[in-house]
Amino acid sequence: WLYSNKLSGSLPSGIGQLKQLEILQLHANQISGPLPSTIGNLSVLRDLLLQSNKLSGSLPSGIGQLRQLERLYLHTNQISGPLPSTIGNLSDLRDLRLYSNKLRGSIPSGIGQLKQLEILYLHANQLSGPLPSTIGNLSDLRDLRLY
Repeated sequence: WLYSNKLSGSLPSGIGQLKQLEILQLHANQISGPLPSTIGNLSVLRDLLLQSNKLSGSLPSGIGQLRQLERLYLHTNQISGPLPSTIGNLSDLRDLRLYSNKLRGSIPSGIGQLKQLEILYLHANQLSGPLPSTIGNLSDLRDLRLY
């Protein structure tokens, strides 16, 4: 764990070669730039905790390849663009925190495929449009923040 340090620069694309990595905890640093597209290669990753950094750019569609991911914390960064539709592929996801970014566009209907999801925080972004009807499929959801 390398959180709460003063690490800076961007995440190297070589991070995608860490095939056995289960936990990536680098929150509360000064990491900047976009998430590398190779992040989707981390097939056994369970926790991706990169909140409170200076990450920017869009979420790569490859994030949907993290099928064993249980916690995705990217809040309090400068991530922009739409939520990728591939986010619905994260079948083991229990906790999704993307608040306090610059996300825009609508919430993809694939969000309703996250059957294990218990916590969904998307507040303090620039999201618009209707709430997808598929949100009703999230039977385990216990905390939803969209303000």
